[in-house]
Amino acid sequence: MRHDHRARLPSIPNEMENPAALALLPDDLLADILTRLAPRDLAMAMGVCKAWRAVIDAHRLLRVDLLPLSLGGIFINFNGQVFSEYFFEPSTTPAISSMSDYVPHSPRFWRQVVSHCNGLLLLSENYVVNPATRWWAQLPTPLRPKSKEVSYFNYLVFDPILSSHYEVFSVPYFGYHGSIEEYEWPPSSCTLQVFSSRTGGWEERLFVRDGEDAEIVSDMFLRSAVYYRRALYVRYYTPNIVLRISLLDGKYRAIKPPSDTQINEILSLGKSKDGVYLASVGSATLRIWVLVESCGQAEWLPKYRADLKWKLCEKLGSSWLLQDVNYYNEYNGLGIDKEEAEMEARAEIDQGPFLFLGFHPFEEVVFLSRSLRWGLAYHLTSSKIEYLGYQYPTGYNHFIAECEDITDAYPYTPCSM
Repeated sequence: MRHDHRARLPSIPNEMENPAALALLPDDLLADILTRLAPRDLAMAMGVCKAWRAVIDAHRLLRVDLLPLSLGGIFINFNGQVFSEYFFEPSTTPAISSMSDYVPHSPRFWRQVVSHCNGLLLLSENYVVNPATRWWAQLPTPLRPKSKEVSYFNYLVFDPILSSHYEVFSVPYFGYHGSIEEYEWPPSSCTLQVFSSRTGGWEERLFVRDGEDAEIVSDMFLRSAVYYRRALYVRYYTPNIVLRISLLDGKYRAIKPPSDTQINEILSLGKSKDGVYLASVGSATLRIWVLVESCGQAEWLPKYRADLKWKLCEKLGSSWLLQDVNYYNEYNGLGIDKEEAEMEARAEIDQGPFLFLGFHPFEEVVFLSRSLRWGLAYHLTSSKIEYLGYQYPTGYNHFIAECEDITDAYPYTPCSM
């Protein structure tokens, strides 16, 4: 039977309450005790006394370099492709081995990213993967009643500062199959199925509505989600609301969209420098809102607005590369010249629609795609557009030209813990 040593730490009361007593222990024994702390607690322990800090530093117990503190690249799901593509800058970011090399897959099933949180990826068919370490695991199938009306989407929650364990939340949505039945949303309470890597199984967890009364709706389609400060923010795009699920007190609340948005406006949810953000790029106009929460209230405040059509950069950057795993695994042999295709696309680089790829997790930067061909970085504080590189998959238009699209994108922060 496995034992969780971290859970036994509070049973050493006198030693932990008396740093001077611990300082009398041999360094190796003290290091063995401290290494059982979670990273956040270990960071706090460094401030207790010089002896503790010296032991932590000497034994490299707090590996900050292993935490997800930098942007690695962007995983992009192109419609109709089997694997997610990885778009990154090789000069500053170590290459990530294609997940098609080591994650099991079958021609019947796709292995695209469906959720990302602090370096861990959740793939279709419930595979959890750490690309930085090539670790993977498949989750057991959750036990839930079959329903023609209700479907589920899984979201990953992982905070290596708090724990090395992760959780997966199975969130319901309905109306996808053409039902006209009406629902109270959000309901007064909801039981979610949650997978915990600590126990290795699914469990039911009750959440209670907090805030305004529910509305009557006929469908609720899920989209993206972000984890921020012990809460999971899930965006429904019919209607345009964000559901805040608190992991601390078991409550959830519906957050209405910004008052200056349209009912059918496409909004993208993300996390960046100042917290939880929303973005809209309709008609080449970029708008950004930031979520402000205080005293149990939540409100989207306008943060940036820009007309992208008049902010073009003269120099073409091409430092970022697309991994192109679908071409080399599935479509090789088409005789496509990638460099020639890139040169042809340069003539149309200032044409076509913008697609939103995501927020930079640590800087005031958003990532965009122009005509599916070019990756862009828009710097919010300086209002400048930076061309990152050619991001169009080789042979993509030869395979599924009528369905070209980017369905999802996930800015990726590598974690080597």
